[in-house]
Amino acid sequence: MQKELEQHNVDTLNRLKSLFKFSQGAAHVWDVHELGLAKQERALQEKLDQCRLLHDTQNQVSQFTQFSHNILGIHNYYIFISYSLNTVIYKILCLWNYFPTDVSHLEQKKTILPYQ
Repeated sequence: MQKELEQHNVDTLNRLKSLFKFSQGAAHVWDVHELGLAKQERALQEKLDQCRLLHDTQNQVSQFTQFSHNILGIHNYYIFISYSLNTVIYKILCLWNYFPTDVSHLEQKKTILPYQ
């Protein structure tokens, strides 16, 4: 009985050593995979940062272009309004100089205005 108990202890010890070696190998494989995944995660994070930077730059260029178009549009509108006001003022001044200041003579004068 004593001998069988000792043999059982030896067998159990050998099985535990085998289990420990197997667990150690599995832990090593786990560590290798974990390191590989961490490396992949860093690479993906770098790519994400690059894509985000590119996208942000494209958005800034687009916003600047839109802002420039708006500014040019406002500038062109201002030029149009200025030109229109200058034209109206010019025509008023032409009429003012063309007609006498006394309005009673307007009915007697039957002439065609120069800008018509």
